[in-house]
Amino acid sequence: MGFKKFIWDKKGTIKLSIDDPANLNNFRNTLTTNNLVSTGTYRWDNQRFRVNFTYNFGNTNVKVNQRSVNSGDGDGGGKGGRN
Repeated sequence: MGFKKFIWDKKGTIKLSIDDPANLNNFRNTLTTNNLVSTGTYRWDNQRFRVNFTYNFGNTNVKVNQRSVNSGDGDGGGKGGRN
């Protein structure tokens, strides 16, 4: 379960999350032999609460360089040469 919130014009992100909030992650075992019946419940520490903070320091106005596809050379790489 988690929650995510953008802050500071979407340059920052805060995430809150919790793993196994009801502590339901366990294992039950029953072993039966000739004269013995053994049962057990195994639990382990699986509950976690996490807080993450992320901030983007980069420039959000960077233009993307698009390559044009040059058809006719046949190699698909746009270099025009043969190997």
